[in-house]
Amino acid sequence: MVFCCGTGYDFRYIRERIGPEGYILGVDASAAMLAAAQERIRRAQWDNVDIVRADVTRFGRKQEGRFDAGVCTLGFSIIPAYRKACDSLLSQVKNGGEIIVSDVQLTSGWRALINPLVVFWSREYGGSFAGNRNTRRLFKQLEQELSAVRKQEFFLGSYCYCIGRK
Repeated sequence: MVFCCGTGYDFRYIRERIGPEGYILGVDASAAMLAAAQERIRRAQWDNVDIVRADVTRFGRKQEGRFDAGVCTLGFSIIPAYRKACDSLLSQVKNGGEIIVSDVQLTSGWRALINPLVVFWSREYGGSFAGNRNTRRLFKQLEQELSAVRKQEFFLGSYCYCIGRK
């Protein structure tokens, strides 16, 4: 399950891990992004990747607990209801499944001096000061809610990934 799948850029890397017998469902609200994802799927001839246009904060409960993993890359920072979106992603993943989230976040301490640059850079992709602040909060929440958490920050703390088990 890939939330905020956009153009499907991550699909190739996920397929390398799950192989042709695995299954990927990408979800995004943008028709334009999904059109690009569909073209990527067609060119690569992936028959185990589907996409659906949906609001990730209200994604259907039919899939609840169906997936072995949930991924969201650069998505939660552009969703005002980020916590609702994350809860929706978590609900799609089986207990014991892997959650992988990476995103831009605001930094703290002396590194907060770069926050205006972080916001400026992320604006092109839909980011904002509030969204990047929310992502930092979300990472802290995920550290508390998930088990076996691995977290790492890059670019003076402005980009982070968090991997854990539900």
